[in-house]
Amino acid sequence: MLSLLRNHRPRGSFSEERVPINIAPEVHNRLSALLYGPAFMGSGVGFSAFIDRACEAAETEFAEKMTRERQR
Repeated sequence: MLSLLRNHRPRGSFSEERVPINIAPEVHNRLSALLYGPAFMGSGVGFSAFIDRACEAAETEFAEKMTRERQR
């Protein structure tokens, strides 16, 4: 299982290259509460790092699913 709490790849600070994404307000609020709460406090994980790791986890899960299906 991929950890969202550790071993993240730090990203640079805000730059002109970043683009906004549309996130539902309730999801944004949940993510903010999580990232600024005790679970992630001091971890250096921000929005981009969390979303990046979530993408990695989804990609890994999909790849594992495809492998299981090929083995049937």
